[in-house]
Amino acid sequence: MTREPVRDPGLQPERTALAWRRSALAAAGVALVCSITAVRAGVLLVAVVAALVAGGIVVASLLPVVRSRMSAGARGRHPWPALALLAACVCAVSVLGCALAVVGALLP
Repeated sequence: MTREPVRDPGLQPERTALAWRRSALAAAGVALVCSITAVRAGVLLVAVVAALVAGGIVVASLLPVVRSRMSAGARGRHPWPALALLAACVCAVSVLGCALAVVGALLP
């Protein structure tokens, strides 16, 4: 009779959670830069959206539920909802950056 090998995740879940946290905070920083750039360009709607996205990323990455889910691989809970939320925030920051690039190209 063969026995299933016991999986030892080691520190991998914690390293993954820390990497996602750093990525989220970097995305929040980029969103703040987008907000400042939009204010200087005179596009206040984009500035407000960028500031809200930055705040949302910071709040989401600091929530205990999200933090525990990101490193939950060893405890059996699935981290995908929390990671999907942070990935959506990173995509929103990318869209904001593209919007600022288009606005910057169209303004004289």
